[in-house]
Amino acid sequence: MEILRVEGLSKIFGSGRLEVRALEDINLSVSEGDLVALLGPSGSGKTTLLMCISLILDPTEGKIIFDGQTIFQKNGWAGVDIRRIRREKIGFIFQAHNLIPFLTARQNVLFPLSLLSLKREEAESRVMELLKYMEIADRADYLPALLSGGEQQRVAVARALSNNAKLILADEPTASLDTGRGMRVMELLKKIAKENRSAVIAVTHDERMIEGFDHVYHLKDGRIVGERTNSMLN
Repeated sequence: MEILRVEGLSKIFGSGRLEVRALEDINLSVSEGDLVALLGPSGSGKTTLLMCISLILDPTEGKIIFDGQTIFQKNGWAGVDIRRIRREKIGFIFQAHNLIPFLTARQNVLFPLSLLSLKREEAESRVMELLKYMEIADRADYLPALLSGGEQQRVAVARALSNNAKLILADEPTASLDTGRGMRVMELLKKIAKENRSAVIAVTHDERMIEGFDHVYHLKDGRIVGERTNSMLN
């Protein structure tokens, strides 16, 4: 089942002599269970594309279809509650983890659930289930400062999964980790895609991290200049 389709997506910053075309005619499709990489050098448009897909940044033109519903077309957002979609259907994993420093690992994962209509007992149970899934339940009551970089990233992944997201977006999730820990985070993303049937899109500039991905889109100067599928990668 297709989760996301992007058609003719462009993003322009500024105007006139200061105009910068950050994205140009982007087309891609992502289905449930897919693990997709956006690969390219700094300034290629990877993060801008991720911000448009995540409904945080307004595209300039094009079309976004999410979970069977057109949510952006040429005239703008298509009369949908994009905050609700982000809250209920999209999970985010950031390069810098963005954990709240004065909350424990358990509380960090619980926080986004407080925005949903879940009973406290159900939410608590969900949090511990996720921390066990991430193999970090024994650190549930530790503050982020007492966790290693890899442990903090596992908490961040658990938080991204807390709303049973259909789409998980990861912006350079391994950039602050060494190669070994980075590979383990990517293995977790593969596990999430296959077991939870979530679509996962990860931005990276490191080709070592994309082994086992279903699709890889190469970006340069705001355009997709190449695409590889799983059969080509193995």
